[in-house]
Amino acid sequence: MCSGRFSYHPGGNSAAHLVCIHPENHSILKDIEFSSVENHPEELVINDTKDMLYYRYPGGIYKIGICG
Repeated sequence: MCSGRFSYHPGGNSAAHLVCIHPENHSILKDIEFSSVENHPEELVINDTKDMLYYRYPGGIYKIGICG
C-alpha cells in the first residue's frame, strides 16, 4: 500500500495506491488507485489464511482479495 502524499508535502496531495507485485520478478500485476487525493488508507493487514487484505479508509473497514 502506498498511502499517497498528504497536503503538508511540498508536492501537495496525491492519490493512494494498492499495488500487487509479483514476488519473483517484482513486476506490477495490479495497481488500484484510490479515487480521492484527500483521503488516505491506513492500517493494512492480512488475514490468517493470507488471501484477504483489510484496510481502514474513511467510511469504514474495507477488504480486497489478494491478486494471483
